[in-house]
Amino acid sequence: MLTFTIGHAAAYSYAMRVTYTAPRPLLSLVVSGLDLFSYPGQTLEHAAPLLLLIPQGTAVSFDFSPKRLNYGVLLDRVDIRMGNAHGIVEIRNHGNWTAMPMVKTVEAGALREWRNRFEQIVEAHRAPSPSRTLRAEAHVVSAILWLLDTEAAPVPRTPAGRLKALIETDPAGRESLEKLCARCRYSSDHLRVLFEREFGMTPKAYRERCRMTRAMELIGRSTLSIKEIADRLGFTHASHFSTVFRATIGITPREAIRSHRGTNILASYDRFPPTSTDKSRSRNG
Repeated sequence: MLTFTIGHAAAYSYAMRVTYTAPRPLLSLVVSGLDLFSYPGQTLEHAAPLLLLIPQGTAVSFDFSPKRLNYGVLLDRVDIRMGNAHGIVEIRNHGNWTAMPMVKTVEAGALREWRNRFEQIVEAHRAPSPSRTLRAEAHVVSAILWLLDTEAAPVPRTPAGRLKALIETDPAGRESLEKLCARCRYSSDHLRVLFEREFGMTPKAYRERCRMTRAMELIGRSTLSIKEIADRLGFTHASHFSTVFRATIGITPREAIRSHRGTNILASYDRFPPTSTDKSRSRNG
């Protein structure tokens, strides 16, 4: 689960025109009165109700009319940064960066519910109690998940992003990572550094995750044997496949078949245990 604390929360209802640099990650619900909103790469005029997630250090411009009503929540102990595409931010959880839209329009039918949630966040900050704080933090997570579920964030068109896309289209590893890096016109050593910086793990670790995701699909949705699955995923020996599967998923392929054949195993294993790379990055911040 995402780790953070709420550093400040308030509601605002006065006219203001300002260029603001977020001192900490800012989650904001704009209800009304926003005539102009500018952020890196985009300007919105007469903006509809919005949910915003603004990374620390990002400069944004607001022009609020006297009809203004918005809520602002400053978050502590969480890493949020601008992504590699316009309007995309990334949040770090368990050492991995996940992309989502920075801005989402709130439809009229959902606005009352979101106002109620942000009112509870503000009240919990004003008069904290264990139950109010827990509820407020749950509302923050709900807002982030709502942004995350808006759409599949595009793969960044960076060299590391191109390598990521190539790995995803070759889960069996039929082309070596060196060849895939060459197709991106970078050396494998240099691209490994770029990839780990952007995605929080090495290309090799990401390829293994892709292979194990495909293995889980084949276990749940086919009648293939363990050897046949290992062959499809490019493993020379079924024993090697079983070792990698258990290290990644936490159970053996035989146990997975016994428990999940004929089901959507991905629904039961939607999060991999952290790799050694993830653990190292988490310890080092």
